Amino acid sequence: MPTATEELVELYQRGGCIRQPNPVRRAEEKRTYKKGYEVRLYVTTKTELTRIRRLLRQVGFKKLGSAYGKHRGYIQPLYGQEAVKWFRLKSGEETDEAPKQSEQKARTGKAS
Repeated sequence: MPTATEELVELYQRGGCIRQPNPVRRAEEKRTYKKGYEVRLYVTTKTELTRIRRLLRQVGFKKLGSAYGKHRGYIQPLYGQEAVKWFRLKSGEETDEAPKQSEQKARTGKAS
């Protein structure tokens, strides 16, 4: 039986995404650029939504964003840099080291 962490990573890899600010743009547009760090987990049923909210609390996430409908499913957002880092580390997308510029460019098509 998979652990709570394994289930969350599987859900993230199946249909989740990470949104994070562009540091260059944030430096240039200090007052108008407000994008923050966010993990979005997509599920198709309310039962799954309830399950992931329980799993998130089990692994230590205390503040959960309000879930909302999207297309034929639901999005459970998690806000903050720590949530982004947790999902990146647990899913193997990132190690404890910061990504190199060449790796960042390969992932996003842009150098950071």
